[in-house]
Amino acid sequence: MIVPIDIEAKKKDEIFKATYSAKINEMTQEFMRYFMKNNQIDWIKLVDYVSKREDVKLESVEAQLSLELELEESFDLEE
Repeated sequence: MIVPIDIEAKKKDEIFKATYSAKINEMTQEFMRYFMKNNQIDWIKLVDYVSKREDVKLESVEAQLSLELELEESFDLEE
Protein backbone atom coordinates (compact mmCIF):
# COMPACT_ATOMS: atom_id res chain seq x y z
CA MET A 1 0.00 0.00 0.00
CA ILE A 2 2.79 2.46 0.82
CA VAL A 3 4.87 1.69 -2.28
CA PRO A 4 2.14 2.51 -4.87
CA ILE A 5 1.37 5.79 -3.09
CA ASP A 6 5.08 6.68 -3.15
CA ILE A 7 5.32 5.98 -6.89
CA GLU A 8 2.21 8.03 -7.62
CA ALA A 9 3.48 10.90 -5.46
CA LYS A 10 6.81 10.90 -7.33
CA LYS A 11 5.02 11.00 -10.71
CA LYS A 12 2.83 13.91 -9.60
CA ASP A 13 5.87 15.70 -8.18
CA GLU A 14 7.75 15.31 -11.49
CA ILE A 15 4.74 16.63 -13.42
CA PHE A 16 4.45 19.57 -11.04
CA LYS A 17 8.17 20.41 -11.28
CA ALA A 18 8.09 20.26 -15.09
CA THR A 19 4.99 22.46 -15.26
CA TYR A 20 6.43 24.90 -12.72
CA SER A 21 9.73 25.16 -14.59
CA ALA A 22 7.94 25.71 -17.90
CA LYS A 23 5.85 28.52 -16.39
CA ILE A 24 8.92 30.19 -14.84
CA ASN A 25 10.69 30.03 -18.22
CA GLU A 26 7.64 31.48 -19.99
CA MET A 27 7.35 34.36 -17.52
CA THR A 28 11.09 35.06 -17.75
CA GLN A 29 10.91 35.18 -21.56
CA GLU A 30 7.93 37.54 -21.43
CA PHE A 31 9.70 39.80 -18.94
CA MET A 32 12.78 39.88 -21.14
CA ARG A 33 10.72 40.55 -24.27
CA TYR A 34 8.82 43.48 -22.78
CA PHE A 35 11.06 44.99 -20.12
CA MET A 36 14.68 44.44 -21.18
CA LYS A 37 16.64 46.66 -23.53
CA ASN A 38 20.32 46.02 -24.36
CA ASN A 39 20.48 43.40 -21.60
CA GLN A 40 19.34 45.98 -19.04
CA ILE A 41 15.98 46.34 -17.31
CA ASP A 42 14.02 49.25 -18.73
CA TRP A 43 12.95 50.55 -15.32
CA ILE A 44 10.88 53.41 -16.70
CA LYS A 45 8.75 51.05 -18.78
CA LEU A 46 8.47 48.54 -15.92
CA VAL A 47 7.43 51.15 -13.35
CA ASP A 48 4.95 52.66 -15.84
CA TYR A 49 3.45 49.22 -16.45
CA VAL A 50 3.19 48.34 -12.76
CA SER A 51 1.73 51.77 -11.90
CA LYS A 52 -1.07 51.65 -14.46
CA ARG A 53 -4.51 50.77 -13.18
CA GLU A 54 -6.00 50.01 -16.57
CA ASP A 55 -4.91 47.43 -19.10
CA VAL A 56 -1.83 48.48 -21.02
CA LYS A 57 -0.85 46.96 -24.34
CA LEU A 58 2.80 45.95 -24.18
CA GLU A 59 5.05 46.19 -27.20
CA SER A 60 8.04 43.88 -27.33
CA VAL A 61 11.50 45.40 -27.32
CA GLU A 62 12.23 43.85 -30.73
CA ALA A 63 9.29 45.73 -32.22
CA GLN A 64 10.48 48.94 -30.58
CA LEU A 65 13.98 48.44 -31.96
CA SER A 66 12.67 47.86 -35.47
CA LEU A 67 10.62 51.05 -35.22
CA GLU A 68 13.69 52.97 -34.10
CA LEU A 69 15.66 51.59 -37.04
CA GLU A 70 12.89 52.51 -39.46
CA LEU A 71 12.82 56.05 -38.08
CA GLU A 72 16.59 56.39 -38.36
CA GLU A 73 16.53 55.13 -41.96
CA SER A 74 13.76 57.55 -42.92
CA PHE A 75 15.79 60.45 -41.54
CA ASP A 76 18.84 59.33 -43.51
CA LEU A 77 16.83 59.31 -46.73
CA GLU A 78 15.59 62.85 -46.21
CA GLU A 79 19.12 64.25 -45.85
